[in-house]
Amino acid sequence: MTEILDVVDENDNVIGKATREEIHTSGMWHRGVHVLVFDSQERLLLPVRSLTKDKFPNTYDCSVSEHVKTGETFEEAATRGLREELGIVKPKLQRIVKFRMSYGTNDNTIAVLYKCRYSGKMKADKMEIKSMNFIPLGEVKKLLLMEEHKFAPWTRELLKRYLGMPSKIEEMSSGERRGICSKREKCLWHPGMKCLFPDKPCIFCKIEKEQQKHGCFRALGKK
Repeated sequence: MTEILDVVDENDNVIGKATREEIHTSGMWHRGVHVLVFDSQERLLLPVRSLTKDKFPNTYDCSVSEHVKTGETFEEAATRGLREELGIVKPKLQRIVKFRMSYGTNDNTIAVLYKCRYSGKMKADKMEIKSMNFIPLGEVKKLLLMEEHKFAPWTRELLKRYLGMPSKIEEMSSGERRGICSKREKCLWHPGMKCLFPDKPCIFCKIEKEQQKHGCFRALGKK
């Protein structure tokens, strides 16, 4: 069955619909969710992605990772993912962070990270998961420091953020509009660099050489 997803702009406004394949071919922004599941001992459920996955097989993933289908909310997608992949129903979800990040080539995602606690029986979806174990957070941190290549890229960055380590995820605050300097003093796109136009819209140059040469520059068009 073809999976239809909402296409969004970089501020998470729905601008259309497309199949998962079309989105991952063209690089259109879309939505996703991730859930970290902890047991009563605060150990993290860390599954290994199936060998049949088209991206990053046989790597550690978040407890649940899902695309948000068209018409779904982030929380509905997280609840569905827990039910379909692990057999967990009626979870008490705690929202951690909303963010945007490039997950890889042509995979641009705006997503929400949740956590929940669960100590009951689970049934893993063998099409999605090769194996899974609850692992103490101290051991997870050691794995990130010593063998980060064993993690899917999004999992690596989300776990780093959760554990207070430097992370590449770009957090989104409520009411944020990409392209406007939210701090008015520091550049939104280049941490540590003074914003060139603190009272004007600005855009981020996606060409590496131009980034180095110009940094931010004034956008064409109106505010």
